[in-house]
Amino acid sequence: YRCWFILQGLTARTTPGRAVGFLFIPFFNWYWIFRAVVGLAKDANAFLQSRNVDGKVVSVPLSTATGISIVVLSLLPIGLPLITQLGLSQEDITLMVVIPFFGSLILVNILVYKLARFFNYSVTNMGVKYE
Repeated sequence: YRCWFILQGLTARTTPGRAVGFLFIPFFNWYWIFRAVVGLAKDANAFLQSRNVDGKVVSVPLSTATGISIVVLSLLPIGLPLITQLGLSQEDITLMVVIPFFGSLILVNILVYKLARFFNYSVTNMGVKYE
């Protein structure tokens, strides 16, 4: 929300409320996560580029991978009954659940760090106002 807020009137493609709020709409959020998260990375990079700032970019591939991992993770409960019918061992099924879960956590944490770095740099070094 904060990152979208500081981009308003500059390079933002949506409002902060819409960016966050639409993530709570069932099924639509699978599409919207790419518009909100990947769009935020693109808009933040455009903002930084317009101010001639290098090295503080938010990774678009990281944002895309994070969106994909969150969608896969949210679909896992739907697919779990199908996975259990494949005749796999309990260890294999556990790995099919644990790896996407921890992979998503890692990607989300890295992305949050990058977005926080963008936000903090924008507010402290570029004079962007946040209320």
